[in-house]
Amino acid sequence: MPILVFSLAQIVGIPLGAAALAYLVLALRALRRFRERPARAPDWHPPVSVLKPVYGASPGLYECLRSFCEQDWPTYEVIFGAHTEDDPAVEVVRRLIHDLPDRDLRLIVDGALAGPNRKAANLANIFARARYDIIVLADSDVRVDRNCLASMAAPFTEPSVGAVASIYKGWAIGAAPAQFGALYINDWFVPSVVVDVDLRGIDFVFAMSSVRREALDAIGGFVQLAQFFADDFALGRLISHKD
Repeated sequence: MPILVFSLAQIVGIPLGAAALAYLVLALRALRRFRERPARAPDWHPPVSVLKPVYGASPGLYECLRSFCEQDWPTYEVIFGAHTEDDPAVEVVRRLIHDLPDRDLRLIVDGALAGPNRKAANLANIFARARYDIIVLADSDVRVDRNCLASMAAPFTEPSVGAVASIYKGWAIGAAPAQFGALYINDWFVPSVVVDVDLRGIDFVFAMSSVRREALDAIGGFVQLAQFFADDFALGRLISHKD
């Protein structure tokens, strides 16, 4: 009778391989579901305020910011915010405003700090000047297509929706470190997020999100979010768990 001898690597590796395969199946299913765009009501075109906090002149900043200014959406404003006039991003924003005179673009330079989180404090300063009730938030290094506002506004046709999350993919600009950073986002971060959402739902948002003004005001606005280190995560948690 043959004797089967299993090494420690085989004993450990077989269940780990099975778990990895199961995770891959879950990730592929979740990614397919996540890629489905929300249905858009043909008559739903609410005005949108896009809030863009900026700090520093990162590579591709002009192109990233401009992508939010050339949207296929009838009425929207884009408000940029910085804490100081000598911030290198301010010059980039001023050039963008000069290049697109027909767009509703504004720059707010305000050093007020509502809390230790400087980005959320910047957003608090910008939000005070926003005119519309659908608010789109995005970090300065995010670049989008022309349908971004349409996608981010579509879920608000449902009155119960307070905030909308949008995941992103990494795009390497530069050598190996940037490429590994993009690989981390695309091959680890994105699948882990969509699997989590597929299994238990969502109560968080990311660097790209939209929120209803009423829901934002109900949690204390950006003044409250400026007290948190991860303001985007806190935004989703506070809105989804609001009584």
